Amino acid sequence: MAKPAPSQVYTTLKLAFPFETVEGTTISELSIRRIKVGDMRQVSKQYNNQGDVEVALFALATGLIFEDMDAMDYYDYSTLQGIYKEMTEGKSLPPKS
Repeated sequence: MAKPAPSQVYTTLKLAFPFETVEGTTISELSIRRIKVGDMRQVSKQYNNQGDVEVALFALATGLIFEDMDAMDYYDYSTLQGIYKEMTEGKSLPPKS
């Protein structure tokens, strides 16, 4: 899966615990794009379990594949969850003019 284009990057997460992808690439940081409604619709059709839906959304937002996420340390995963929560709460919205 492709990394998000630089113009789409919401934030970058430096991992506390780098990991290897299924293909053997070491991941030490993640470029994260904002999650779109289309992403939610896509993964909701593929997965019935809410945990799997979340993992699939994070994979889409970071350019990883679902299976790569299994190797991520839970500490880093919980940090990713916090970033997602910021997105859903609007903390990244530009200031109102």
